[in-house]
Amino acid sequence: MKFPVFQIVLSILLTASLFAEEGREVPATWPGVTFQVFDIKRLDDAHVLMVVRLKSDGTSGEPVMIGDLPKGGKRRHAGTPKSAKGAPDEDEELPRAFTLTSARMIDETTRKEFSALPSLPSKPYFGPNAMVTTLGPGGWIQMAVCFNAPPPLPAGEDGKRPPQKVTVLFPRAVKQLSGLVLPAASGEASGSKQ
Repeated sequence: MKFPVFQIVLSILLTASLFAEEGREVPATWPGVTFQVFDIKRLDDAHVLMVVRLKSDGTSGEPVMIGDLPKGGKRRHAGTPKSAKGAPDEDEELPRAFTLTSARMIDETTRKEFSALPSLPSKPYFGPNAMVTTLGPGGWIQMAVCFNAPPPLPAGEDGKRPPQKVTVLFPRAVKQLSGLVLPAASGEASGSKQ
């Protein structure tokens, strides 16, 4: 059975819009860029890792710098002399890395807040937590961020634990992402599937 191309495209678009409605994407302050929580992994009972993609919708028409400009707002390329005398570059005049280490995660039941950990495990590797790069129109880059996991929720009257939902606030995100479901820790029985 053959499907017309427009039905396939429509199916893809509907699937993408349903995914966005689940609260896994949020716009960034960079033009045409969104944060997407691509995956959430339980590293062990005490740690959760989020795989985050920064996606460009291509509306800017040109690459977007992922990083922070220096305080003066002017960016120079490394190796460009500061003055006619050829004074060496200073770090403060180069773009600073964008980092997910200032992200925060909030348990939606207890309202307890968890700060991102400063480093990532070496295995499994899903991307860095800090970088300076350019994101081309229609492209994406992948990063990761690790948090201490909130304690499991108590079991309900039926003996099952409710899904543990969190809210995440990423630096440079326009708003927070709510309703993200954490995978159950080993040995935990969850009342619903993700």
